[in-house]
Order: sequence, then C-alpha cells, then structure tokens
Amino acid sequence: FAEVPARLLDLGPTQLRDSLDPLAAAAWSAYVLDDFRSGIALAERGLRVARRHGRGHVTANLGAALAYSLVDAGRLSEADAVAERAVADARRYGSQGVQSMALTAMVQSAQWQRNDALLATRHRQLLAEALPEAGWWRRTALSVRARCSALLGEHPAAVPDTSTPDGTLGYRYADAGL
Repeated sequence: FAEVPARLLDLGPTQLRDSLDPLAAAAWSAYVLDDFRSGIALAERGLRVARRHGRGHVTANLGAALAYSLVDAGRLSEADAVAERAVADARRYGSQGVQSMALTAMVQSAQWQRNDALLATRHRQLLAEALPEAGWWRRTALSVRARCSALLGEHPAAVPDTSTPDGTLGYRYADAGL
C-alpha cells in the first residue's frame, strides 16, 4: 500500500476520473492504516476530480473517508463540513450506507469537541439513518451507536452481535460490555 497514494496522486485528472472508486478505497485504506495525511490528500484530490468530471456517484464515499481522516487529524470543523456534504451527496446519488458513515464521523467529531449537546443531536441523527448494508460499515455504525448510547447514559437500541468471528470481534465485545 505504501506506493499506492503517490501513484494515484501522480495521475492526471483525465486518468484519475476513471479510477475514482479505487481511489476511494485507497483513501479508506489510508485511514484504516492511520495514514491520515495520505487519506486526506487522496480524498481531497478525488473530490476535486469527481466534481470537475461529473462523477457524483463517488463523492459521498470520498467525503466520508475524508471526514474520518480529518477527525483523526484534529481538523474537526472541516470534518463536520465535509461530512455534511457527504450526507447530502449520498442522499442525492443514492449511495447506500454512506450517510451513516459520514454521520459516524460527525459523532466522533462531537466527542473530540467534548460537546455533549452536539453529541446527543448527532447521535439522534445517526439512529434515524438506515444502517449500511456493507458489513464493515454496518459494524462501524452499530459500534458508534452503542458507544454513543453509553456516553449519553442511554439504553442502546441493540447489543452488538458477538457471534460472528472476524477482525472486529474485539471491538464488538467491548461495545457489548459498554
């Protein structure tokens, strides 16, 4: 993966416009690998190219990935603005599940801001959103819902499922314990 961000960023806009879905996957991969600088660079470039070349279908996904990296980089107001745009793009283009992912970034931002009122508002928004169909995103949304409920002293809507063994099992046990 170490060479992927540089190679994608070296592509010209015309070449990149047809590789925006892999670029979004690379932005998420950078986030997962704690390479927030690369995640930000990839997602920002991807968003510019997608908007310039009318590739709206991927803007919500790129925006959600960007929001996650911005939160972990401590750029919270930027993360909030990007996540709000990602939610709007997801609704506009029918990007299932991306709304929840963008809202989870906004919940995390509210946590980092230590703003309980904002956290409660964003938690309600997240609870009102349909869960993602994609497994990893679904588990992420459920985890954030459970943790947020615990932080707010509320009963969680559902206890995380611990019956499926995968890479997130430890997180789901921790969430169930909360």
